[in-house]
Amino acid sequence: MKLKNDLYSAIFYIVLGFLLFFFKVDLINVLMVAVGALFIVLAILDILKNNLPVTGVFEAVLGLLIIIFAQALTQVAFYVVAAAILIKSAINIFLLADNRVLFFKKSDKVLAWVYNVLSLIIAVLLLFNQGGTLYWIFAVAGALCIADGIILLVAALLSLSKKAKGEETIEVTAETVDDNR
Repeated sequence: MKLKNDLYSAIFYIVLGFLLFFFKVDLINVLMVAVGALFIVLAILDILKNNLPVTGVFEAVLGLLIIIFAQALTQVAFYVVAAAILIKSAINIFLLADNRVLFFKKSDKVLAWVYNVLSLIIAVLLLFNQGGTLYWIFAVAGALCIADGIILLVAALLSLSKKAKGEETIEVTAETVDDNR
């Protein structure tokens, strides 16, 4: 069963990666239209089922608004996310600079600085150059999904070949790691 799930996950990641890499921002607009259409279908079902069509009418109007204003809603959502990342990163940088965050290892502190500075840079780029930054983010996310899917697919196929040969496979889980300590 796990092998089957791994194969499905690998295929999903590879397909998602290709969609993110090649369709980029257009993918979000298509998903927004799909969400709007889903609201309209739910509205029709609610109107047919219930005697009070108020909920159905509300869902239909909401679905139409989502379809009509899909691109504007997407841009607003990205601005809100960028502002939230900017605020969170700035707060974390101030806390790090004031030594209010304790670290057990120096490398953890360096990674915290790098992570928060990169988050701050990405947030500023999203706020002021949304189009170019989004294309770059989607391309990287797509490439990472494809790589993750390929790695998962190779691992699943290797596990399948070992199983076919009758070799024993060891599945590493959190419990087995804790038992071995």
